[in-house]
Order: sequence, then C-alpha cells, then structure tokens
Amino acid sequence: GELLEISAAFEPGDAEEISFNVRGAVIAYDTKKQELSVDNHKGPAPLCGGRQQIVIYVDRTALEVFAGDGLTYMPKPFTPSAENRSVEVTVRGGAVRLTALDVYELNSMWE
Repeated sequence: GELLEISAAFEPGDAEEISFNVRGAVIAYDTKKQELSVDNHKGPAPLCGGRQQIVIYVDRTALEVFAGDGLTYMPKPFTPSAENRSVEVTVRGGAVRLTALDVYELNSMWE
C-alpha cells in the first residue's frame, strides 16, 4: 500500500532485534537495549509489562512511529519511492512472540 498504518505487539523473548522494513524505511527494535531505531535515529522505548507495541504511520512525505504504548514518538520526513509498496518483518537472534500484527491501507484525506 501507499498510505499505511501498521500496528504490532510482541513479547521479545530471546530475540536480539525485530525490524520492520516499510517502503524502504527500517524501523528496528533492539530488545536488549530497549531502544527504537528509525532509519538510524535512536530513542529509548522501554517494555511495558514485558511487551512492546509499535505503531507505524507512513504516507507520501512522512513516517511516524509510536512505541511503548505511546511513550516514545519518532517522526521523520520520508519520501518513499512510488514503486516501493513493500512491508517486511524480520527477527534476528532468536524468537519473538508476536501477539498482534495489523496492517491497514489508509485513504487520503484530500480525496
């Protein structure tokens, strides 16, 4: 999709990292540091009750990422390639218990 809302909830288990590649932007969560990285811009994102919830909004000019039940907010200017409409989730270094993963295609407010 072009305009997306992605919501994921997970328990990190023994994994080192879970990452989301959304239209070419990489959003990674370091489970050991409890740190969120959005295209290499880093910020703290502590677990809440042993789990993490990440919500990603992507449109034609921006990327917004919320984590830690809204305690962490990382906005970023972002102009994805019109052809790249991919979404990918990867886990490195162990297993993650993914409790929810929802992807919604959004409508433009200008239509």
